[in-house]
Formats: sequence, structure tokens, C-alpha cells
Amino acid sequence: MLNDAPCVEQIALHDPTESVGKWTATVAVQRGMDPRATEVVDAQSGATIDPARQAIDALNNRCVRLLPVLLFAAEIMIPNASNKTGTSTNSRIVLLRARHGLSLNAVLRPVLAKYLIDYDSCVVVLPSSFDAVSWQTTV
Repeated sequence: MLNDAPCVEQIALHDPTESVGKWTATVAVQRGMDPRATEVVDAQSGATIDPARQAIDALNNRCVRLLPVLLFAAEIMIPNASNKTGTSTNSRIVLLRARHGLSLNAVLRPVLAKYLIDYDSCVVVLPSSFDAVSWQTTV
């Protein structure tokens, strides 16, 4: 987007062995974006294109968008069922990568499912104040 208007340009793919990830980093630097915090998505479907794929196959004759992403750490505390008091917890810290504008619901639901944690029994809190955060809060 340039002045609230879509900016469309054709970019030649010079190296047939270059990966999508390397191409994304190169183009991001040329446009003043952080190469480690940028991903390429299909312009029509919004699906992220696998950075490990070869760019010549994945990007040829395709409209794509470069989107900034946010990296942040989340601590998942799982109550230990064996302790009678319930105060002991197992803790895992995971590094998450999410697009700007996604809700916490969309970002955390797959992670909670991976660790078999019931989504409805979870509460998201800020680390410094332990104030509860809504699942609809955007990243």
C-alpha cells in the first residue's frame, strides 16, 4: 500500500535455487522492512507461503503481499494434577510469530491445542500486573 492505494509491481526472480525465505528477506530490506519480521502471503487467499520452498516455483506468476510479523514469547503454565494444593505448575515458554492485527484467540488456540490445554479454562494475563486480557485483543 502506498498512500492507501495498492502498489503493484513485478519483480523478476533471478536465481532459480533461491528460497522464498531468502527472497522475502531481500525484498523486505529493499523496502525498509525488517527481514526477520516479514513474511510473504498469497494476495488472494491470505495463506502464508512456505519460506523453505523454491521461489521460482512458489512465486512465479503469483500476486503476493509482504506483511510484518511480531515475535513474542508466551509462558504457558499448566497446573500439576498430582499436587493436592494445585499451586504447583509446569511451565513452558514458547516463541510465537504472529501477523499484526490477529486476535489472541487466533494466535494462541493452535498452541493450546498442541499442549492439550482446554481453551475455555484458560486466562491470558499481562506478565507485570496479572491483569486479564480479552481473547479478542489484537496482537
